[in-house]
Amino acid sequence: MRDPTYTYCREVLAPSTVDCAVSLSMTRADASNLAVARGNVLELYEVRLVMAGGGSDDSSAAGDEYRYKAVGGEDFELPVYQDDSRRRLGGGAKQPQLHLAHRWRLQGHIKDMHAVGGGAQRADRLLVSFGEAKMSLVAFDGGTQRLVTESIHVYEHAGLARKSFNDHETCALRGDPEGRCVAMRIYDDQLAVLPLGATGGGGGGAAASFVVDLRRAGVDVRNVRDVAFLHGYLEPTLAVLHEQRPTWPGLVADARDTSSVTVLSLDMARRGVSVLSTAGRLPSDARRLVVVAEPVGGVLAVGAGAIAHVANGAVSCIAVLNRVAARGIGAAQRDVVDRSSEALGLVLDAGRAAFAAVGAGTLAMWSQHGHVYALRLEGDGRLVRRIVVRRVRGSDPQRIAPPPVASTWDDVAVPPSCVAPVRLAAEDAAPGATLLFVGGAAGRSLLLGVDAGDGDGDSDEQLLRFAVHDEILGTGPVVGVDVGARGDALELVTCGGNEWRGCLRVQQRHVQPHVVASFDLPGAPARGVWTVRCLAEYNIGGVMQAAESAGLADAADTFVVVSRAGGTTVLAGGDELQELGASGFYTAGPTVAVGAALGSTRVVQVHATGLRVVDAHARATQAVVF
Repeated sequence: MRDPTYTYCREVLAPSTVDCAVSLSMTRADASNLAVARGNVLELYEVRLVMAGGGSDDSSAAGDEYRYKAVGGEDFELPVYQDDSRRRLGGGAKQPQLHLAHRWRLQGHIKDMHAVGGGAQRADRLLVSFGEAKMSLVAFDGGTQRLVTESIHVYEHAGLARKSFNDHETCALRGDPEGRCVAMRIYDDQLAVLPLGATGGGGGGAAASFVVDLRRAGVDVRNVRDVAFLHGYLEPTLAVLHEQRPTWPGLVADARDTSSVTVLSLDMARRGVSVLSTAGRLPSDARRLVVVAEPVGGVLAVGAGAIAHVANGAVSCIAVLNRVAARGIGAAQRDVVDRSSEALGLVLDAGRAAFAAVGAGTLAMWSQHGHVYALRLEGDGRLVRRIVVRRVRGSDPQRIAPPPVASTWDDVAVPPSCVAPVRLAAEDAAPGATLLFVGGAAGRSLLLGVDAGDGDGDSDEQLLRFAVHDEILGTGPVVGVDVGARGDALELVTCGGNEWRGCLRVQQRHVQPHVVASFDLPGAPARGVWTVRCLAEYNIGGVMQAAESAGLADAADTFVVVSRAGGTTVLAGGDELQELGASGFYTAGPTVAVGAALGSTRVVQVHATGLRVVDAHARATQAVVF
């Protein structure tokens, strides 16, 4: 559907700030994908492992030894690998990188996303939520390379749309750890629950959704601020952070600990909820719930100046982050107050901070300004007695000017919009390491490797160690813009960033190439052009060996293939393009595709009736007729 405002304005720059991200296996069951939402644009990345020296961990890597072997009585002989273990470039360790696979523009601003498991033999699906109160379950079709909508769930009708002060917090998706259902917050204190089948979504389709009104379901939960599903329960169980009697800073002397965490059990058959436990007297500014995985369990209730751990219906520990918060804790909770992190003087915006588990009882936290902290939960089993919060070495959060000295620790200091754990295939995952994607609200988004230390002592290096593997750049948020000109081309100069991470970005509408030389191609218009590089082979001691691949990236293209309606023209690359007379390429008709194969020692040309395999000397080594 065409945008009705297109008559009045036109989008010049596509959305680039990352709003949310989720890791899943969407293109196939064994794939490692990352779905990234930028406004109304959905991007799907593939996480690939490459060698530290820059080469790809690919079976087509050049520089290997080959030996000739007859294949199935064919007239031509093809090289096969002599030693499969040598198909590597460089001897360094493999590192993950992001490769953009697909990009789709959706009809609506994406609010949140959640991965729906497809089981061991099926690819995952993606649940996407949109404002005002909609969600859609989509899957990837490998045949058409498109998104396929499996179901749409809309809750924008008069029976549910009762406006409230927290409507800006709706459309947040929360998934059960066992994959049994997904819940989305909608108007007021209502939850839309989408069951995913008895097998936890493994190969089964989503059932009809239902709505639970927490005010009318016999639980009397009001003014909901956040919800989160808990680990280790036989039925889907979620914790609800709410405030029964709202207060404000002017009444803090009379009502200061007004927040509560209520644990509810979802009955999927009866489509209702029941109360399991309630922990009250939490700080009134608690706005966020963070789930703590086993063996500790429970949730963290995060406020502006305190972080409280709640488990089994009781508050086990409240870590204060500044002196003002320490004085604001009520008398009923002072026995569980932990003041070891009071000297940080940290004031959190819980709605903009991001958390990620990086070990047993250890979490990484990005504050709203991008400063990184390590949280370590200490105690006995599920009973947490101390929450240690330490700032990872980098910039001083209390100092804005002058800018801090750049260091590797400052590279991970990104104002977050989201933090998503990235999962790799079982054979690629490194033991003890956690891979995180940090979506940046100020332009940069990072793919990080995180190692949690042993936790002995308070040293920053013993808490968290980071490694930046890849990054995604963005143009937003834009705080200033101007138009300039370079020759005949217009440029858009934007100013963006945050605090000392501010920068200038120059945007050009098209690629501005520097033309070195031009050649005329007489005849019919070209339908396709391919450039390909091919390594020559040499007979050394009776064994055919390819040339060294170190200079392959800097070498000139070996062939330029131009496809037309009535035939194909092949040009020899080098300092000057020259048309080949007699060659092994198919020239009687148009070409469909051209690419390198077998360690860049062969060129494969696909045409309408078959394919040709050609070596570096333009000699055909194999011809296949369809």
